Amino acid sequence: MSVLRGRSLRSRLTRTLVGLGLVSVILLAIVNLAVVYGLLDRGAKDQLESLRDLRADTVEQTIDSVLDRVSVMGTDPAVGAALADLGDGYVQLDTELDAAQLEALVASYLPVTDRYDAVNAPRPVTDDLVPTDTAGRYVQYHYIADNTDEPRADLVDAGDGSAYSAAHAEYHPFLSRLATSIGATDILLVDLDTTDVVYSVSKRIDLGTDVLTGPYAGTGLGAVIQKLQTIAVDQAAIADTTFYLPDSSAPVVFAATAVRSNAEVLGALVVVLQTERLTDIVTAR
Repeated sequence: MSVLRGRSLRSRLTRTLVGLGLVSVILLAIVNLAVVYGLLDRGAKDQLESLRDLRADTVEQTIDSVLDRVSVMGTDPAVGAALADLGDGYVQLDTELDAAQLEALVASYLPVTDRYDAVNAPRPVTDDLVPTDTAGRYVQYHYIADNTDEPRADLVDAGDGSAYSAAHAEYHPFLSRLATSIGATDILLVDLDTTDVVYSVSKRIDLGTDVLTGPYAGTGLGAVIQKLQTIAVDQAAIADTTFYLPDSSAPVVFAATAVRSNAEVLGALVVVLQTERLTDIVTAR
């Protein structure tokens, strides 16, 4: 009996010691795991912060790159010649639209204003979108309302025999290629004297409107032109908007620079980029 009792005691002691050993091992493992997870968490945070800083630098570099390219466009002799000739032809468009043409022009806005439904915004009054001057209405009718090309940017010459259309036929292919080269949805040329958009690659309804007093003066288009007046003529400005009716329901960015010819400022060049395009550029870097 004493032998059995001794064995039983030794067995209990052995189990107790083994149990204590397991508890120690488990506690040590928990402590080690906590330390490891703490290090991993700190490392992950450090990596995220580094990635955030890198992404911010990349975005800044991308914007700087876009502004540099736009600024160079403003010194291109072909851009200067295009704005000069288109601007001269534009102010000669003094033929008033007849009632049927004006009705067709207003009707051409309806598919565009449908975009307001997509963002649950009240539709603008279509009559308020009509340019206030004769030239603006004329160019919108012949290059937008009466334009049967699809897309409208394919129209090279409206065939109206005007000096404007002659200049458009000469420079439109070049300006279209310029827009494609930078990934822009549109390039606008703004005349210095009239402050009207005298040319648009994509033929949207901001063509022929006044950038400072027209229906889009309160958007990024008006803002970027205002910014140009506060910087040196050899620099470019940038502005964005959450919704720009003439383009689409997607956010767009406006980059603009003064168009210069022999130290003379002729007007402005505005590049319209969807923000998705900037995202693609950043991602590719």
